Parts: sequence; structure tokens; C-alpha cells
Amino acid sequence: MDRQAGKTTWLLILFLLSAATVLLTWHGSGEGEPASPEAVFSELIYPRTWESDEMASRMGFFHSVWGIVEGVYPQIDGTLDEDDLAWKQVKAVYEPVVSDETLLETGFLFRVEEMLSLLDDPLTGLDAGTIEDVYMTLPVSVRYEEGRLLLDRYSGVLRSAPDYVELLERGDRLVRIDALLAEPLFVNLRADSGYGALTERPERFVPHLFAVYYDRRLRTRPPQQSSLTFEKRNGVRYTIWLDWVDGQGLRGFAGVLIEPAGDEAFRAQWLEEQNILFIRPGRFSQDRIAQWQSALATHPQARGMILDLRGQDPGPGYATFSQVVIGTLITEDTTTGRINQRNSPLKRRLQGDDEAGTEDFWSLRPWVVRPAEQRFDRPVMVLTDDDVLVPPTELVWGLSRLDQVVVIGRSWSGVHRSGRIAVSTPFSDWGFGVTTALWESLGPDGQVETAFLPDVYVPLTDAELRGQGDPVMETALRWWDGQSP
Repeated sequence: MDRQAGKTTWLLILFLLSAATVLLTWHGSGEGEPASPEAVFSELIYPRTWESDEMASRMGFFHSVWGIVEGVYPQIDGTLDEDDLAWKQVKAVYEPVVSDETLLETGFLFRVEEMLSLLDDPLTGLDAGTIEDVYMTLPVSVRYEEGRLLLDRYSGVLRSAPDYVELLERGDRLVRIDALLAEPLFVNLRADSGYGALTERPERFVPHLFAVYYDRRLRTRPPQQSSLTFEKRNGVRYTIWLDWVDGQGLRGFAGVLIEPAGDEAFRAQWLEEQNILFIRPGRFSQDRIAQWQSALATHPQARGMILDLRGQDPGPGYATFSQVVIGTLITEDTTTGRINQRNSPLKRRLQGDDEAGTEDFWSLRPWVVRPAEQRFDRPVMVLTDDDVLVPPTELVWGLSRLDQVVVIGRSWSGVHRSGRIAVSTPFSDWGFGVTTALWESLGPDGQVETAFLPDVYVPLTDAELRGQGDPVMETALRWWDGQSP
């Protein structure tokens, strides 16, 4: 981060420290508990005076986001991904946009969410209460290939419209959005957003296409539905009508369309024909540990296990749950990764650490897993996919490096951040979250591995989208039956 460019922000937050005691507690992967508004910001000084309370509140929130993101918890290397955009560039583009007094409140919040998504840090963004009813999208997603927009996937909510499901096929070309040609609209909307100003990679804009379309074209006259016209490879076109409300809450890690996981019950089942144990935790949290241990103890005769991690997210005590599961499969202390957490004197003062220090980084903290008292020494098939809000990176990486484990399914893209802080502010009860650390996965040779790939890749199919079969599970069962996966 350019320290001179951030000088104003640092002075601003230091001023706040003299006015109020601020305490932010670091949490592992997961949401964490939000700090109270009074504990975070008592007042804020602005570069200009706003006559309306509404604008003062908006700009107070905008500066509070940047006060934390830029001054207290800067990204590990101070830049984005290969676009090499410094955070200060993102702020410079959006500050004049959000300060437009003609912008509706919902439009303002959407621009802040768009700004945070440009940080290439999917765990940093507005909290659910702040973004509710603001980030509007449709229950389908497209991908960008050679200037064309192609259907990538759709939500299971569309299975209630079987006529649509029979028509939709991955790879169908998106021709029109409502009455507008889709590809020229894509170009224009991208140019009118921060993505056009800050990155030359159009594929980064694709996950946000429908949301930006709603914000730029429909927000002042919100419709219930919009139409999408697709074209098949043989030239046949068809049109579907989708409800905007059906797309809410379906955006997952790195913008991938997901199915809402909810809070599933722990499921353990003995598959008698294969003599293997099937376990689906439902959620990766500490309250599932006793059920995990009970399932293993109840089925000692099983010659192996299928551990289904698909469509589930970390919950409270995720790190402890992960260490217990991995610890069940190892016989000695194992370092599966390390946490690289950014240091700053101000940050440590906020956390009540008087030894502020001057170094940019703390020493890398290894993530060491110790053997559990309960052992499972038979083969394990781990099922994964990209249907996640927050990827269980520590758990899956730790399992994947073990000799007795075979990972089947799909993986997720992007660098994994951790240490999410939930921050409340006194500005219209808006809140946001920001991550504070980078998880680095280590291979058996101790080298950092940046990409997670399953041992057996199972591509997403139209049949799976339609709810017809489970090819990932079927692949695992074939492996147990001695067939090639």
C-alpha cells in the first residue's frame, strides 16, 4: 500500500482513537461477531461539509469502510490480483461516484458493494442486512467466451418450471436481456461500472452483469421479472421469464451461483452394499464434532468412508472442527498450511496490544493439526464442488494431502482470505466485513500451493443442473466398486 497516499486515512483513524476506545476482535474463517457502532466510530471528519444528514451518513459510511480496509486491515500485498490495482485506485474511482447527491440510497449501497467486489477479495463486502434488497440478480449465470455470453448454470429454483429446464442447456448463447441485445449491453454496462475503469478483463465483470443491469437500468422502476432470450447451437431461440426476487442470496464465493445451504442436519449412513460409511456434516462447525465421533464409533466395520463436503459452509468453531476431522486421519503432527496476517502498529493498538511493532508482517503462523484420539485408517473419498459461500479451504487442503484420501468433484477459484471482521457503524445501521489474513496451503514438500484441484474432476452437467442424478457421488461409488472413476 502507498503509505503516503494513505496518510490522510491514518491521521483520521488516529484522531478517532483519541476520542473513543476501539476494540476489534480477530476471528477465524466465518463471520464473527460485529463490534458495536459506539465502539468503532464516535465521529468522523469529512473533506467537505454536507448540508444533508443523509449525505453525511453516506460519506461517513464510505470513509469508515476505507478507514478500516485501507488503514487498519490492508490486503496482504497492497494490490489486487494480476490486474495489479492498488486499493487507492479503486477508492479514487468510486469516491466521486458515491458522493453524487442525486444517487438513490440503494444505488449508493450497490456502488459500495461493487467497489468492494473489485478488491478481488470475496470475503470482504457489505453484510447481509446492509445489502438485502440492494443486490438484485437473476437465478442464472453466464460465462464470457470470445466476445459471447454463454449460459453457465442456473439455480435449482427453476426446477419448478420444467418447461424452462428442458430448454436450458449449458453453452446456449445469451442473445437478449429484455428487449436489449445482450452483448452490446454487456459492453456498455461494463464501461459504466468500476470494472470498465479499473480492469481490462471482461470476465471479471460477468458475475455482476445482471446486478449492474438492474442497478443502472431498472432500479428507478423495479420490475418483478425480466426476460432472457437464448440461442442454441442450431440457431433455435427461446425466451424465459425470471423473477428478480428468486436471485437473492444466490451469489457465492467469487460470484459463483450457489444453492442456499441453510443449516442442514448432520447425516451419517452405512452403505451396506459397499460396506462404507457416508457422512455429510451439514455445516462445518464445532457443534458437529460429537456427531462425527459418534458416527465413526457406531460403524467400526466400514472399510472406508465417503465424506461429502459439497454445498456446506464454515460455521462457529470451523477451525476446531477441521482439525478434529483431519486429526482422525493422521498419526503425527502435520502442518497443512499457514496464515499470513498483515501487521500495522495501528491495528495492534486497536486490538489492545501495546507492543505495536514496526514490521509489515507478523511471522507466518503455521496451521498444525495434531492426531486425534479416535483414528480412522481406511480409505476416504472426499466430495467437493464450488457451491459455497465461503470455501472450506483449510479443511479440504488438509484432507487432500493425505495418502488415504481421494478428492472427487470440482474446486473453487481465487485466493482464500481469512480472519473476517464484521464491523457495525452508526451510519444508518449499515455494516460491512473485511478479511485480515491470507491462507497459504502447503503441499507435502512444504511448498506453497496456490491452486486446489481434485484428484478426479467431475464436470457440471445439464442433468445435474436439472436434479437428475448425482454424478459426483456416482463417480465415488464406481471407485469403491473397483471401476475406473
